[in-house]
Amino acid sequence: MRENRNISQRKLAARMGVNASYLSKWEGGRSAPNGVNMVRLLQVLGCELEEVTE
Repeated sequence: MRENRNISQRKLAARMGVNASYLSKWEGGRSAPNGVNMVRLLQVLGCELEEVTE
């Protein structure tokens, strides 16, 4: 999703207010965002939950 929008991990993390290594863990399946961060992720990417979880 992030890559389709040409947004780097670092830029997305900055827009969300989280550390880029935290975002890397989400993308690698080693962690998952909490509810607040999931909402931020959806807002920054401009997408719906279904798009991220497919």
